[in-house]
Amino acid sequence: MYTNLTQIIFIFFGFAVLGPVYILPILIAIKREHPRIFMIALFHSILGWTGIGWAISLLWAFSGKKN
Repeated sequence: MYTNLTQIIFIFFGFAVLGPVYILPILIAIKREHPRIFMIALFHSILGWTGIGWAISLLWAFSGKKN
């Protein structure tokens, strides 16, 4: 079995789109200078792969005061 070019392109664009979306909660926490960036990143690294963990970390990133 071999991988054709279409599969390689699909995988590349999948990672190119889903990669930044996956780390979006951490990026938002950093950009907003959230006081608990480390805790958000730790929570996200442990449970971010689940849909619920990702959503909780996203909401948590938005909950801090914007400076």
